[in-house]
Amino acid sequence: MSRQLFLFLCLCGLCISTSFTQRSDRITMLYQETVCPPAWNNYYSTDSTFFNLKQLLKEDSIEVFKIKYTGKMFEMTCAGCQCLTGRNIEITIGIEDLKRAEEHRFYRPWVWMEKIEFVCDWTIKLDDQQIFDELQKKDFRLQGLYCLGPSEEPPNDCSKPSGRTLVIRIDIDDQKMAEKEGFKIKAAFTEY
Repeated sequence: MSRQLFLFLCLCGLCISTSFTQRSDRITMLYQETVCPPAWNNYYSTDSTFFNLKQLLKEDSIEVFKIKYTGKMFEMTCAGCQCLTGRNIEITIGIEDLKRAEEHRFYRPWVWMEKIEFVCDWTIKLDDQQIFDELQKKDFRLQGLYCLGPSEEPPNDCSKPSGRTLVIRIDIDDQKMAEKEGFKIKAAFTEY
């Protein structure tokens, strides 16, 4: 009897560990809905939108495990096609499908972070693209970077700000790594 119980417990443990392994291979990705949506998006029917999106991704061999809306429609937005509605479509997919999902304008959840540049920082003489490239070499998964203000180099006083602020949009998974580089959560934008 104890041998059967032992085998049963081993089998249960194997099933549980397999299910955890499969879930750790899944990731969440977001699509920010715009005023001029792609053909698969139907403003008037969530069911139709989700069905169309699943079909599109299935044609690209992307299996969708979960799909939902997050956020809420803005009361007012601009009229340009690139303007955001305030809603996101969130999907859960296998990590191996990340690149293909990005081709459909889905991205990992992100945070906005900023850093005040000081005159002795490694970024002082670099432009936006050069900083972006250097951070990517450090394995940052950046979704955007821009610099505010001029970068001025006062003589040899490392405690002085240069006058420039670096702002990045980065995968939420890389937040701790960015904090080690001196970036902090941008107060006006906490996350997607």
